[in-house]
This record gives sequence, C-alpha cells and structure tokens, in this order.
Amino acid sequence: MRNGWLSIFVTLCLCVLSFASSAQTNFAVSPTCKVNVDKISAVKTSSIDVVPKTGWVEIKNPDVWTERWPHYDGGVWYHFNWHWSCNDSNELKQPLAFSVEGMSSAGAVFFNRNLLWKDKHLVEPLSKSWNTPRFWILPVESLKQKNNDIWVYVVGNSYESPGLGKLEFSDITTAYDKQQKRIWNKRALFQVNLVISTTLGLVCFVIWFFRRNETTFLWFSVSCLFWVLFIWNVINREVFPYPNSLWVMKTNLTFFVLYNVCFCIYLLRFVKTKFAELEKTLFLVAAVCIVTILFIPSLMVNIVFAVIFLLCIALFIASFCFVIYRAYKTKRRDYILLVVCLSVILIVMLYDISLLFDGHINDHQPLSPYTSPVITFFIVIIRKRPLNTPSEFIL
Repeated sequence: MRNGWLSIFVTLCLCVLSFASSAQTNFAVSPTCKVNVDKISAVKTSSIDVVPKTGWVEIKNPDVWTERWPHYDGGVWYHFNWHWSCNDSNELKQPLAFSVEGMSSAGAVFFNRNLLWKDKHLVEPLSKSWNTPRFWILPVESLKQKNNDIWVYVVGNSYESPGLGKLEFSDITTAYDKQQKRIWNKRALFQVNLVISTTLGLVCFVIWFFRRNETTFLWFSVSCLFWVLFIWNVINREVFPYPNSLWVMKTNLTFFVLYNVCFCIYLLRFVKTKFAELEKTLFLVAAVCIVTILFIPSLMVNIVFAVIFLLCIALFIASFCFVIYRAYKTKRRDYILLVVCLSVILIVMLYDISLLFDGHINDHQPLSPYTSPVITFFIVIIRKRPLNTPSEFIL
C-alpha cells in the first residue's frame, strides 16, 4: 500500500512498509507444526453482503489491487484457504494466532465464515485501518486439519492504492511480541511525536508572546501546529470531521505544505536572515499548491501529490544548504549545531525515501518519526545569547 507518502512523507512510507513485505505461504506455529496457505484469491464485490461465485483471481499477499484493477473503487473479498500439519503424527495442541498488518482503507475479518472483527464504517466516510495492525487467537477446537478459511473484506479507493497487508500465522507469544512492536512503530511512536510537537509548539508560543521581537519562536510554533494537525490525521482511525477519505488526504497534504513553508522560514529566522520577496513568493507558491490540492480530481491525485511532495523536499534541501552557508560564514556554534540537526533529519528522510524503491523490505521501520526527539535535543543544548543582547536570543 502506497497512498500516504505519494502525498505526505510519513504516511506514504508507513503504507509502503505495511504492504511491501515478501509473500509467505508456510508459517511455523510450534517446533513440530506449521500452517500451509494453499491458495490466496481475490474478487471484486459490490458490498460485504455479496460473495461472488465468479471472477476470482489468484494473488499473492500482501496485495495492492490497483496493480490488477486500475482505478477500481469499492470492495474486494480476499480468501485464504489453509491447513495445518505436524511432524511425526503430532497433534496441534496450542491455539494459533494470525495477524494482519493493515488494510486500506477499512474492512472485516472472518474465520470459517464467523465474524471476528470489522471496522465501524465500511462505506464513506470510511474507517482507516491502514496503519493499525491486529491479531486474533484461534482455539484448537475451532480448527479443521484441512480446508480452513480466512475471509477478509476490504473496501477502499484507487487513489489510496488500496489492498491488504501481510497476513501471518504464528504461536500466541510470537504474535503478541510482533503486535507490540508494530503498534509502537505504526501508532505509539506517532502519538509520542504528537505530544512532543505540541509541547514544543506551546512553549515557543509562550516565549514569543512575551518576546514579540523574537519571531523565530513564532514560526517554530506555527510549524509545530501544522505538524500536529498532520500527525493527528495519520493516527486518527476515522475520517471525521472530513466528509470522505479523499478529503483526509487533501487536508493532510495541505498541512504538510504549510508545515514545510513555516519550518523553512523558521530556519531563515534562526540564522538571522529575512528575504521578504522570497517569503512572499513561497506563500504564493504554497497557495497555488493548496488550491491545486483541494480541487484536483481523484484520478490525478497520485501524480499531482507526488509533484507537490517533491517540491516540499526541494524547498527543505534548499533551506538546508543556505543554513550550511550561513554557518560557514559566521562560524557560530548555534548555527553549526543547527546544521548537525538538519543533517540528521535529511539523512533519515533520504533513508525513508529509499525504502519506497526497495521491493524486498520486510518489517522495516521508517525513521522519520524519531526526528522530533532530535529537534528536542537540539533545542535543549542551544544556549541563549548574553543578556545584554536580548535581540539575539535564539531557539
């Protein structure tokens, strides 16, 4: 699944990682027993209440259905037929666990036709399950040695690159450990990021409120606001308050554009530089991008969002290069520390982008969410200027 980062850096990377794992059909569930997935198939359907008898195609898991059904919006049934076997005529004595990394955008899971779980909303405005891993326990008594079935209903839109993330079978302990790791990577880490960004934004706003001439704090506070709005949309499991999934993507990319512009102006203020005409141009370009984002038709979303994303990356790199220039010219310690901080962020960003082009990744974690602690550390170690030069107080 690749919807997020084509529009927004963090979201796309997480989606790719959730859906780009290599296919697997055999799973060890104990030292002597394993689960074998015999067949995986999918079919388009008009609703969760309809299971078509024809039109099924064999697929591999994980799956992005736009690779075979371009521009298809709606529901898809996934059917996993599987059996368990043990060595030396041993019997399966422990319950099984099976997990799903995520699905885009919403869905339901059935075991042997029995409902195990479903999202709250399966029609627009859809629930968002793309970054929510889940696992379930299957008692031994409920298992058949042959011809067990997992049915997964997924509903999504083509502009989200919809599909089903990796499904795995394992013992309960392994499933629990993986679940905790995935929850941390895909949700908890972003929640921590949100708390840190909110705190930093409020602190900087208060400082600016009492020191109005220090606009560095104001721009950093505003950039934190847009970043918090962006993160909230990433971790929110429902579309509300937006009318549909498309508007979630549009508003989130809008927040990202505004965050990027405000953060780059913050960098200019930090190094005591102000380019009035350049800043007006940046906001004009940002306004054009936002209007384009809000009014672009769904069929053009992916390519237009990708172009806007690349423009944001180019702006960040240009600002980074200017900060390097200022640090070289002035030799100021705080500017040099800022270069170090931005270098870490840039390296992490390029690493995460490189994951998008790696077809063999498996449970790799994007590092971008860790950049907020880097910025926090940076702010802590920067010291203010002597009190006789209050106008030079910097973040």
